[in-house]
Amino acid sequence: MEEDNVEIKRRYKLSVPNKNDILEPAAGEAVEAEDAELTRLQALLSQWLRMENVSVLMAAGCSVSHDGLPLAKLEKTVLSFLEEHYKAKGKESANLYAFINKRLPSLKETNPSSFEAWLSYLSNAAFLTSQKESPISDFKWKDGVQLKPNELNTLLNDLRRAIYIWCSLQLPNPGDKTTGHHAFVAKLIARDPSLGRAKVFTLNYDTLIEQALDHLGIHYVDGFVGQAERRFEPSCYGLDMYYPGEVSEGRVRRYDKFIQLYKLHGSIHWWERNDGKDVLASHLSLSPFIEWRAEYQKSKTINNFESIFREELGPVGILPTSNKYIQTLDLPYAHIFRAFHQTLQQPQTFLIVVGYGFGDEHVNRIIEDALINPSFVMLVVDPRPNENMIKRLKEYQQMGARVYLLSPYLESKEILPDSPATFDDFARIVLPNVSWLNDWIKLKKMEQILKRSLNTNTLEKDDNDE
Repeated sequence: MEEDNVEIKRRYKLSVPNKNDILEPAAGEAVEAEDAELTRLQALLSQWLRMENVSVLMAAGCSVSHDGLPLAKLEKTVLSFLEEHYKAKGKESANLYAFINKRLPSLKETNPSSFEAWLSYLSNAAFLTSQKESPISDFKWKDGVQLKPNELNTLLNDLRRAIYIWCSLQLPNPGDKTTGHHAFVAKLIARDPSLGRAKVFTLNYDTLIEQALDHLGIHYVDGFVGQAERRFEPSCYGLDMYYPGEVSEGRVRRYDKFIQLYKLHGSIHWWERNDGKDVLASHLSLSPFIEWRAEYQKSKTINNFESIFREELGPVGILPTSNKYIQTLDLPYAHIFRAFHQTLQQPQTFLIVVGYGFGDEHVNRIIEDALINPSFVMLVVDPRPNENMIKRLKEYQQMGARVYLLSPYLESKEILPDSPATFDDFARIVLPNVSWLNDWIKLKKMEQILKRSLNTNTLEKDDNDE
């Protein structure tokens, strides 16, 4: 890819077990040496990418360059909006306003319950109070606020909708320069088709990864089957694609452009039916939600918050949970978390962790269980790893695990999308190049030129006819 050769004057540090740093250029080395460093790093990645089982764990850091918010900022943004929303409604939403108002100051504490845990408590409370056979009618929270069952359901529904709005992120079509998401999925599928399918596990609610796959014409299975109504069916993860499918004789080859996608914490295109017993998938146009968010951020006025959602779709299926809560005992979360655990236990496993700060203990426990896998290799990519992450990874390394941390050799004051070891930088610069993506971009440019030429000729013909 052309853009992959533009920025290679950057230095990376790869921390490895039983050694301080390798692939770290000495101060004052020439540019050629830095190029050689990148080449050695790409050679190592190429070796790992040839392992039988390649998986990826993506989190909020992968969406930052497209206006995505880390989980802590997402929670604060969503709760601040709902606080204004309930305040504007007045007396009818006084309890909900007080409840949110109590939660917001606690976010400044050193160890408040996480957003996932807090949402799980709310969901469990709503479940216990809404069941006919339940002996529980309501809850009194520690902060003194008492919410009725209908208020709990309203709050959960509004939380889901607000998360939807702030996670409605649009990925631009690949033009002169591809995004990190485009480059990342293109390089994942460049593996030998005879090897295991790449598996992408993501904690993000946005659909950026799906948009990148659609733009590049890459087929993927995400757990849902059907066309008119897409329902969650975990058995579809066991399916694969081969071609030519219409030929009964000759060699049948495995289709190369295919990925398995798992959304651990749900997605903005999931919708609940039958009181949450069924989960459907339906992608809506994100433009109304993006426009609404932009108008709100500009004017701070709350207009048509509920009306931009289609009621017939049901509640948004976003509900991040941790594995000690009841939601992960049911589909789809139960199967997805189990698949994550089973995948990391397979032999010859290479896990890329990018955009994740190890803040979810239920996810960390699954990773830690995989450390006993003798052929497990994990690469953590982070532009500015904090002390807790470094300490955690060193503990993993001391256990004998093959755990590596890729970070910048020289830390920048500000993390930009193209900063060393960000998701975009890792995807576009560090991962080994593939030729077909560059060819695909050239083809799309040619299509655009032909379309413009065709439109111009049509207009000229119409003018002549007149």
